[in-house]
Amino acid sequence: MDNQELAGFDADALRDEIVRLRSLLVQAGIDAERAQADAALSVLGHADAFAARHANTRKAEEQAGSAAEAAQGRYDLVEAHRDELQALNDWLGQIGAALSLSEARYRAILDSSTDYAIIATDLDGVITTWNEGARQILGWPEEELLGTRADIIFTPEDREQRRPQTEMSLTLRDGRASDERWHMRKDGRRFWAAGLLMPLKVDGEVRGFLKILRDRTQEREAEEHRRRIEERLELALGAAVMVGIWDWEFATDLIYADANFASIYGIDPELAGRGAPLADYTHRFHPDDLPGFELALKKTLEDGTPFSHEYRVLQADDSFRWLLARGNVVRDADGTPVRFPGASIDITDRKLAEDRQAALVELSDRFRDVEDTAEITAITAQVLGRVLRLTRGGYGSVDPTGSFVEVDRDWTASDVQSIAGRHRFADYGSFNEDLRKGRTVVIDDVEEDPRTSSDLPRLRRLGIRALFNVPVMEHGRLVGILFLHDNKVRHWSRAKVDFVRDVAQRTRDAVERLRAEDHQRLLANELQHRVKNTLAMIQAIAAQTFKDAATPEAQSAFANRVVALAHANDVLTKAGWTAAPVEDVVTGATIPHCAGPERFTLSGPAIEIAARAALAMTLALHELCTNASKYGALSVEGGHVTIEWEIDAEANFQLRWRERGGPAVAVPTRKGFGTRLLERSLGAQLGGSVNIDYAPEGVTCLFQVPLVAVQDVVGAA
Repeated sequence: MDNQELAGFDADALRDEIVRLRSLLVQAGIDAERAQADAALSVLGHADAFAARHANTRKAEEQAGSAAEAAQGRYDLVEAHRDELQALNDWLGQIGAALSLSEARYRAILDSSTDYAIIATDLDGVITTWNEGARQILGWPEEELLGTRADIIFTPEDREQRRPQTEMSLTLRDGRASDERWHMRKDGRRFWAAGLLMPLKVDGEVRGFLKILRDRTQEREAEEHRRRIEERLELALGAAVMVGIWDWEFATDLIYADANFASIYGIDPELAGRGAPLADYTHRFHPDDLPGFELALKKTLEDGTPFSHEYRVLQADDSFRWLLARGNVVRDADGTPVRFPGASIDITDRKLAEDRQAALVELSDRFRDVEDTAEITAITAQVLGRVLRLTRGGYGSVDPTGSFVEVDRDWTASDVQSIAGRHRFADYGSFNEDLRKGRTVVIDDVEEDPRTSSDLPRLRRLGIRALFNVPVMEHGRLVGILFLHDNKVRHWSRAKVDFVRDVAQRTRDAVERLRAEDHQRLLANELQHRVKNTLAMIQAIAAQTFKDAATPEAQSAFANRVVALAHANDVLTKAGWTAAPVEDVVTGATIPHCAGPERFTLSGPAIEIAARAALAMTLALHELCTNASKYGALSVEGGHVTIEWEIDAEANFQLRWRERGGPAVAVPTRKGFGTRLLERSLGAQLGGSVNIDYAPEGVTCLFQVPLVAVQDVVGAA
């Protein structure tokens, strides 16, 4: 720049150029150029002084009013400061070169940061700088967006909500504004960016904004994928038997666990995530299980064997959950245990199933040697109460009216009141009808169930909050109840219901077995007596029949009497050898002698008599029929026999035989075998009497025996 150029240099323009250069130097801000910048600023200081003097000269020119004088004044000024201006010119050249180099380096640095989009804007958000990273991430080249508002990289919904303006306002207020949100590429695709907006200052004054952002789409997708996996894992852990996972750090004695694992132990999930000491977990262990757990843990730490142990953990409702914990110790290079990661699964259902199966086996073993039904029901109540952790259990017999239940004895937990005694169903709720119909009554909470909510005072006094009643039916009638009580609300799960029903069925089978054995013993005793009596009777028949000689007539009589016994056995066999109707016994005894239906008339109430009485009556009727066929009403045409039976006022069984229409009857001169057989069978054996009237018009025979003798099987035996 020569003197003429300097002389024509406008002082205002020079000042503007000085400001521009100073701004560029400040923006460049590169340490390598610090010395040159300082020197340049020194020269600029001289330029400021020169500009000021030049301004004074112009003022003088104006005052002089003469162009010639003004020109001469400028020339003199230039001459006076020629060296100074020349130095200024030289320094300006150096500054330009330095700024060009600084800007090139600055640009190189920006464009080499391709992982980051660096965008500078003015205070209105108009783009002034756009680096290579911005082009690669967002897709627009710099020349396409310079002078364009930076809103273009925001999503339509963010622009609608004026998010760019909000970020600039926050930056001016707080000094920065960060954002992690979706942004737009040139091709319209969205990407997740983590960005930071900062103020761009010159000489301490905010002249614009600088936005730096990075594409975090992959990280976002990976995080979202991880979050979804964790959610699915949480759902899986909550729905399956997996309890959770843990990681025990030995140095700090802290166990880091997930929310599922923590909830089983009653520990706050946030605390478990930050780490909780081992003692916070073990104090919830069942006291019986802690020593075994500690022993298994010690073995794992000593010899490195994989850890596997089952134990119970107390829950908030006082129940226990069975867990199976498995893990391995992680050691450092010198073998020192460092960490102990592992996982636990819930095996409660499996353990309960094992306990229930063991209980069923125990019942079978204990039932085998029991010979008392009361003892069987007591064993059942005890086993159910222990396995299901109840407060009371037992068996009650229901009276024939179905209104009362009699509890001989019950099983109770310690300090729980017994309810042995007589109880009325109506005092405990309205579920009696369900039991009558053979329906199991299961109530989780008596205070909420409508069948019991109106009878709470009595239930509360007895400590009954939940109940389970299994009806015992015989021939369609309610005869007993297996009852279970608890003093707290219970959830009777399907597994528990099935278990109780299984126990109830086994109990019924055991009771029926005892009854069958008792009945079998009774039948054996009865059969023994019957066989002995029958043999004795046959022996007597044979002795009387063949007393004089074994004539054909005697043999026939013997055979007929044995046939009569066979008929009696047929009747009793049909009745199960317990009891038989009188009418069936009489009919069976008279059919062999009946030439036609008009020969006999039978009448009397429906009465069942015991087996022994039926045999005796059969033989007696056979003898009467035989005599009537030989000598009496059945020996001629038109003869008739009437057989009637009844129970008199003194509870005696009476049977009357009356013959009519036969030959005239004469009183026998001696007592034959038939008469003695009548007296022995109905008189001596049954404790009754036999009266025979030999009236001319026909024989009449009256049997009279106490009713209890003909109906009581035991007494008859």
